[in-house]
Order: sequence, then C-alpha cells, then structure tokens
Amino acid sequence: MTTADPTTTRPAAMDESSGTTRTHLGARPGGRSERVRAAIVEATTAELLAVGYAHLTLSTVAERAGVALSTVRRRWETKAALCAATIVEMTGDAVPVPDCGTLEEDLRSMAQSVFEYSSDPAIVTLIRTTLALPESELTEIRTQHWIRRAAVAREVTQRAIARGEIRPQRNSGRVVELLVASIWMRALLTGTPLSEAELEAFVQDALVAARSAGPGSLA
Repeated sequence: MTTADPTTTRPAAMDESSGTTRTHLGARPGGRSERVRAAIVEATTAELLAVGYAHLTLSTVAERAGVALSTVRRRWETKAALCAATIVEMTGDAVPVPDCGTLEEDLRSMAQSVFEYSSDPAIVTLIRTTLALPESELTEIRTQHWIRRAAVAREVTQRAIARGEIRPQRNSGRVVELLVASIWMRALLTGTPLSEAELEAFVQDALVAARSAGPGSLA
C-alpha cells in the first residue's frame, strides 16, 4: 500500500449531500506546486521590504508563506538563490521585448517600460537592497536578473540590424544599456523626477549612438 504524498493531499472539504468531510488526493486544480512557489516568492518580497536582505532567513520566509522550512529548502538551498529567483520572478515581464517596426519606436517603448518599472518604490527598494550585497552573494542574483535584460537588448538591436537601420556591431546590446542605464541612474542615484522630455532625450541619445556606431564599436 502506498502512502499519499502529503504535498499533494488537498484539505478535507465538506460533502454537502452527506454533511461529512471528504479528503481529496492528487494535485489541486491550477497546480499546488505553483501556488506554493508563488506564496514563497510573495513572502520573500515582503521580508526583503520589511527587514532587508541581511536579516532575511529561510525560516522567516517559510513562516510568512505558511509552509515548512523543508519546502523552501527543497527549491532554494540558499538565501541568495531564493532572493535571485524572487527578483527574477517579480521583474521577468516588467520590460517586455518591443516589436514596433523601427529601432526608434522600440527604444521609446522600452524606455517607457523601464521608467514605469523603476518608478515602483518596492522595485527600487529591492534593487537597492541587492546592490548592497557582498560580491559573493550578489553574483547569482545579478546573473539571474540581468540575463533576461541582455536577451531583450540583443533581440531589439539585432532586428534593427536585420532591417538595415544600423550597422552590425560587436556588442549591439550596449545601445540598449545606454538607454536603460540613464533611467536607472536617476531612479537609484539621484532620485529626482524624470520628465517625458528627458525620457525622450535618453531615447534620442541611444539612437544617435546606435546610428553612428561602426562595425566593432560599442564594444
């Protein structure tokens, strides 16, 4: 006789016809594993905002998420890995890959997405928290967070190259980096409001750099 995996057992529910309870076995609709993951990510976010990375522990995250510590450790062995996954999950779709038909419109769309994303106080707090981490703990978070950003940058500029808008470059992603870095500098360092005119100026600066760069430049 096999014993049901407790992680796949649904809570008892009342049978309306008999007045008794019934226990359901098997995966819940929608995926219990995904709901547990979402609860842990939400709890990690709340803990980071409440106490910061230094005081966050896997135990407090598990308690806040309402799961066993072993459930958290089974998915993420370290605090750095958990926080990396949380930040990636929170920001994964924040800056979608634009496909507006021209490099200028793509850059403008990206600028607006990054501006809105960087205007969220919770996001800014999380990013500032991770930037203050020791290098040994920052590496995993930085890698997981920025690898998606690099992929977006390459896709945008490679399409522009294919359309003949700009010449092939050794590191075409730097065009997008120029744009994004300008916005994040204001959000993280100066904290001063960014106007629509300034946002457009950042777009034009990146566009000029992209159009003037020759093969092998922007490396």
